[in-house]
Amino acid sequence: MDNVSFERLNDKRPLFEELAEDFGLTEQLDKDPAELSAGQRKKLELIMGLLKDADVYIFDEPLAGVDVGSKEKIIKALFQKTQGKTLVVIMHGDDQFHHLFNRVIQL
Repeated sequence: MDNVSFERLNDKRPLFEELAEDFGLTEQLDKDPAELSAGQRKKLELIMGLLKDADVYIFDEPLAGVDVGSKEKIIKALFQKTQGKTLVVIMHGDDQFHHLFNRVIQL
């Protein structure tokens, strides 16, 4: 909680709390970041990215290290919170989500 400055979030605090609940992090917010799993830290990073106002959002491996049950929630949140903006997602695997994107480039 100390690492997330709510003074800077101001009007974004309700969105932060909504995403933290959606991602199953509500109980973890008072813990030291070192106590969080890699997947929990990834979820927190995604939340912080989604709180920023931008025209283009780029997420590199947003599903890496995240439990299987959370992947669909994360993808849904990425699309909902970036609606009307450009969203670029770099993924290795997770082919079940490719159909959601307007364009898929495989390298």
